Amino acid sequence: MDNAEDFGFITGQKVNLVPLNSNHVDLYFKWNNDSRVRKYLGNVIPIPLEEIKKSIGNPKTNYVGFEVWHKADKKPIGYVHVDGINWMRRKASIGALIGEVEYWGKGLATEVTKLIVDYCFGELNLNKIASLIYEPNKASQKCVERVGFTLEATIGDAGYSGGVYFADLYYSYYRKDWDLKNQK
Repeated sequence: MDNAEDFGFITGQKVNLVPLNSNHVDLYFKWNNDSRVRKYLGNVIPIPLEEIKKSIGNPKTNYVGFEVWHKADKKPIGYVHVDGINWMRRKASIGALIGEVEYWGKGLATEVTKLIVDYCFGELNLNKIASLIYEPNKASQKCVERVGFTLEATIGDAGYSGGVYFADLYYSYYRKDWDLKNQK
C-alpha cells in the first residue's frame, strides 16, 4: 500500500488504521518474534512466518485486523485487531502491538486504542470490549485505563516468564460508559 499515508480506513491525528497488508508480512513476523516486543505478549514460542501468512490470507467473520500506519513517517509501525467478535452477545476482545520499539512511549498506542474502541462501539455496535493484558506490561495497563477501560478481573499465575509467574489482567469497557464519556 504505497499511498497509506493518504488513506485511512480509520484516521487519527498521528496514525491511520489501514487494512493488513500481505506485503508487510515480514514486518509482522519481526515484531511478533522480537524479544523486546514479545516479552509483553507472553510469547514463549516463536511464531513461524507461514503461520502469520496464513492468518492474513484467511479472513474470519469474528476478526477484524488493521495495520497501524505512522502518518508523518509514512510507514507501518504495528497492528491492532478486534477478535472473538460475538455478534449475538455484542462483545469482542481487542489487542494492539506497536512493533517498532522506537515509537514506544509517544502516546501512539493510546491513540490506536481510542480509534479501535470508537470503531467497535460506533461502527460495529458492540456492547462490551475486553482487553487481556499480561501483568508485566505496565504501559498497556496505563494505555487502556487512559482510554476508559477498567480492571474487571485478575487471573493469578496465568503466565510464566524469567522464572516468575505473572497474572493476566482482564480489562473491560462497556458501551454505556463510552456513551457517557462521548457526551461531554
